[in-house]
Amino acid sequence: MNTSVDKKIKIVIDKFFTAWQKDKWKRMARYTQLTWKVEHCKHEEIFKRWFENRTLKKWEITKIITIGYACRDVYINIDNGKEIKEIKARVICEINPYTPSVIGNWGINPISCTKELSINE
Repeated sequence: MNTSVDKKIKIVIDKFFTAWQKDKWKRMARYTQLTWKVEHCKHEEIFKRWFENRTLKKWEITKIITIGYACRDVYINIDNGKEIKEIKARVICEINPYTPSVIGNWGINPISCTKELSINE
């Protein structure tokens, strides 16, 4: 994580996961990708349903993989106090919804975090 892009991504991840840790559902939405935000209008309800019963003690980014110029897969170890589990978060930079661009804002696609957590079952 040496590039300025990686540093921006790390900040977004840290803010999203800090909000999760503190059950700040509205704040979590600030750090999601623009396209997801416009497609899902009830952010707080969705995050509460997905994450409320999932304790988050700490997290650590283990690697960032470049998928495209405005897309990264971020691997994160999450610790719930009982076990450590690796999840993958897709982080996308968009200037507008549906418009990837490196001059936009980085945001997490929160659905990408749910696969390993069995949230969508």
